Amino acid sequence: MLLKELNLGHHKFEFSSLAVSLSLEGKASHRELTSRLLSDLSGKVLSEKDMSRAFDKMLKELPDLILDTPEAPQ
Repeated sequence: MLLKELNLGHHKFEFSSLAVSLSLEGKASHRELTSRLLSDLSGKVLSEKDMSRAFDKMLKELPDLILDTPEAPQ
């Protein structure tokens, strides 16, 4: 509900990529909770296109993510 209220427009995909990037820096439990959150939001708040754009963005940023989190590709 809060995410809808932010009125992010066509930038909604940024939420997903930021959430995953931040969770990579945390514990396995953080990654699991982020996965559940995105699963719950998918189709309700975030469209398939939003999710696709988010993961495309993260794949492009993977070299930088690996510097901070070597396990990022896994």
